Amino acid sequence: MSKEELHYTCDDALAHLVESLVATENEGTYWDYKREWHTSKSDLVHDIICLANNPDNETALLIIGIDENDAYKVYDVVEHAENRKNTQQVNNVLRTAHWAESYPNVRVVSTPYVAGTIDVLVIEPDGDAVPYYLLSDYGKGKQTVRAGAIYVRQQDGNIPKNETATALVTERLWQRHFGIDKTPLERLPQLLSRPDDWENTYSTFDNDNDAFDLCYYHKSFPEFTFVRRAQEDKDAVEYFMLASCFFDGPSWYSVTFYYHQTMLERLYGAYSDYLFIPAPTGAFIGPPGAELWHDDITRYGYYIKYSLEYWLERFELGKGKESASDLEEHESAMGIIPVFESEGERKAFERWISLYWDKFQERCAQQPKPFMNPEQYVARYAEGGGEIVRNEAKSAATLVDMLDEFRMQ
Repeated sequence: MSKEELHYTCDDALAHLVESLVATENEGTYWDYKREWHTSKSDLVHDIICLANNPDNETALLIIGIDENDAYKVYDVVEHAENRKNTQQVNNVLRTAHWAESYPNVRVVSTPYVAGTIDVLVIEPDGDAVPYYLLSDYGKGKQTVRAGAIYVRQQDGNIPKNETATALVTERLWQRHFGIDKTPLERLPQLLSRPDDWENTYSTFDNDNDAFDLCYYHKSFPEFTFVRRAQEDKDAVEYFMLASCFFDGPSWYSVTFYYHQTMLERLYGAYSDYLFIPAPTGAFIGPPGAELWHDDITRYGYYIKYSLEYWLERFELGKGKESASDLEEHESAMGIIPVFESEGERKAFERWISLYWDKFQERCAQQPKPFMNPEQYVARYAEGGGEIVRNEAKSAATLVDMLDEFRMQ
């Protein structure tokens, strides 16, 4: 059995993944079976914490509807729907607990399996957030999830509620939290998430001295630097530039990140007016079964939450005298760039949009956001694909609106 068969890849493969996990006739460090939905909220919170803190930093799965005490047969969650919850209801439970920082990113995926339906709580890994733990006790009596306790998965079981992880396991989680166990490229988003830890400096790289005011080094880890330089030969127009109602032409920059003198990553983006916006990752979306050349296929851009692009877009917020304008343009950008919790959520959302394609197109046609049609843009680019870019902006704005609806289902 290949490694991929035992690890989460996408929602479409969940049924096959569960089948492969069941075939092992075991639970593991990142998956757990439940016959039915929890009657106790504290049990649900405890299971989610243990899986979110799994030592392998894997996408964790709480599989509900599999009876491990009855030869791993299906216990249909539709037929036995007592206490059943959707994504919003699970997150409502998590919000009632007093977390040290944030609670795990959890969503519920229902999928047909064998002769019934199972629910899978997909718990996305977030190394920056672990270890998850509570600041106040949650629950009563023996069901209490204790404040300060570090709960994890050990082999095929959870740390009991009245215990805590060993010092060695806890140290490993904190190393992950602070990025000590990460490669330089993996550490970059975490370091960039704290803009005040970076200092403006002169560049030491050839041909960069003319852009010294766009060079930065990390104050605690000066081996990390980045240089932002104008790309005067790049004149393509992308829809995300319409985040500024004053847009009258592209203003491209490259951002190059270094570890010592080794280039780690290079991204491109553009200044709208006051804010640098990294170019979002491009993707296509369309009706079910449509090929890329289909007339209804729509191109859009997106960020993954806590990615390098995500933090770079936020890097300058509040740092200058135009902070109010920065924030205004940030909100405009987030109005036309969907931000997904994970690749898994993005793929699930695209499938959902395909199922409601007619509704999506109707909403696009009625998109009310005011910055979709700036006069300067129309005057200068209307003849060169301007309508395409405007339509992409409208489509992306509609995706942002519908992403909230998707998460509420």
